[in-house]
Amino acid sequence: TSTGAITGTPTVAPSATTYTVTVTDGVSATANKTFSLTVNAAPTSTQAVPSKSLTVNTAAGAFTPVTATGGSVPLSFAISPTLPAGLAFNTTSGAITGTPTVISSATTYTVTITDAATATTSKTCGECLSEIPLAAHRCKFCGQPVAGQNLAGRPVA
Repeated sequence: TSTGAITGTPTVAPSATTYTVTVTDGVSATANKTFSLTVNAAPTSTQAVPSKSLTVNTAAGAFTPVTATGGSVPLSFAISPTLPAGLAFNTTSGAITGTPTVISSATTYTVTITDAATATTSKTCGECLSEIPLAAHRCKFCGQPVAGQNLAGRPVA
């Protein structure tokens, strides 16, 4: 083009390529410069953990409900809506860790991954976190577990 601008939307992700740009003025004088252009594939997401049940006041082993491949690094992760109190979401890896401190009903979460070039991908987990049941009820006199129900009416032992 007359401005030298590269425009458009790439439809494939070829390997890094070095290009030579030649500028020619009105009296046919020329100048050459090279540059390398890399087009990365947009990130893609995969639902790795379709659902997870946790217990209130019990540490959850780290788990990553949605993983990503491709894209321009670094990738950043976001989750919506906010996780229940006591759980943390790692925006670098997408891992959920912590100890839930409140009871929560089954909730649908959306994890969105954004790469360094601002390309995004997202997955919605039908019930990434199922209801967080109450831990077993304990007899207030002897401390032994007593069967009961969580707030969803499901039995806990």
